[in-house]
Amino acid sequence: MALTAGTMKEEQVMGEGNYALAGHNMVDPDLLFSPVMEVEIGDTIYLTDLTKIYEYQVIVHDEVEPTDVHVIEDQPGETWLTLITCDDTLTKRVRTVAEFVKEIPLDEAPADLVDFLQ
Repeated sequence: MALTAGTMKEEQVMGEGNYALAGHNMVDPDLLFSPVMEVEIGDTIYLTDLTKIYEYQVIVHDEVEPTDVHVIEDQPGETWLTLITCDDTLTKRVRTVAEFVKEIPLDEAPADLVDFLQ
């Protein structure tokens, strides 16, 4: 976790259920999950598994208690991305939930998007 984001549930799959990731909020605003602090409702988030690009749109950005582990559970009929990081005080967690929009095969994605994700 010190160098990357980590999945929060075994056997989760991008583009299915509630895909949950956790990462550190670092002092440098460009590292790891620090940019998550600036996310706004309606922003687009992209993930890739190097075969497809998954597009999500942010619908929730708030603080939760560290014990609120239910926020990463799958919800019937919903396909979400949930990002979790520490707040600046290290006493709460910042939660960002984004709704699945679409998946794009990597070889069909616009070149500028592929370049951005590399």
